[in-house]
Amino acid sequence: MKKEEILKEFKNIEGINEAKKIYKTLAKKLHPDILGGDEERFKLLNSIYTDLIEYKIYFILFFLSNNPW
Repeated sequence: MKKEEILKEFKNIEGINEAKKIYKTLAKKLHPDILGGDEERFKLLNSIYTDLIEYKIYFILFFLSNNPW
């Protein structure tokens, strides 16, 4: 599973809870302690998920700080 394939899984997420659900599903498949897991792809998944969460938090904080009300 390449970076593009992992990103496709997160393409149409509607919320943080859905992103967590997708992450947990993929993490179970890719975890290196599980038979057939791959440490490199697992690290890549963690990196992508962290970036998505940080982006989501940044977007929320940006919106709240620039809220004209």
